[in-house]
Amino acid sequence: MYTFQNDRVRLRALEREDLDNYARWFSDTEVQRTLMVYAPQSREGEQAWLEGAMMGKSGGDFVFAVEAIDGAEAVHIGSCAAHKPDWRNASCEIGIAIGEKAYWGKGYGPAAFALLLEFCFGELNLHRVYLRVYDFNQRGIRAYQKLGFKEEGRLREAFYREGAYHDVIYMGLLKREWQAVVRTEG
Repeated sequence: MYTFQNDRVRLRALEREDLDNYARWFSDTEVQRTLMVYAPQSREGEQAWLEGAMMGKSGGDFVFAVEAIDGAEAVHIGSCAAHKPDWRNASCEIGIAIGEKAYWGKGYGPAAFALLLEFCFGELNLHRVYLRVYDFNQRGIRAYQKLGFKEEGRLREAFYREGAYHDVIYMGLLKREWQAVVRTEG
């Protein structure tokens, strides 16, 4: 049986109590920088999104809250998702956002992504996952590469942020590649 926890993080269902965190995170320009969010998000907008995701009305997305585990305590630090799986081709786009900046650069994102990958390849029985990352997000690119992702394509200067155009990099991971990463680490 799949577990939603490792020694660093836990993935859990979204709760109404998460709303304040999401409203704060997704209105922070530093958090927005690597996401497809362009403007401050209203509390009402975040509430509508949260309630839709909680009720399974997010268009087929599997959305999880990410909690950092610190002893017996868990701290809500972000979210991750598998977006609209293509069941015929056993593929989907995945994404993550760590909103609590105090947890950036400490390995919580990759730990949460590893759980999401286990969910995608194990529980959903997907063959392939992919993500989009912006060329200026070198920390993210390195983390994805360590998890086994490979660059599959690049949309040149397709994303405008902070007064400049940036490349959008598509990275993908096959189930067998993930299994090789897990065997190597295990």
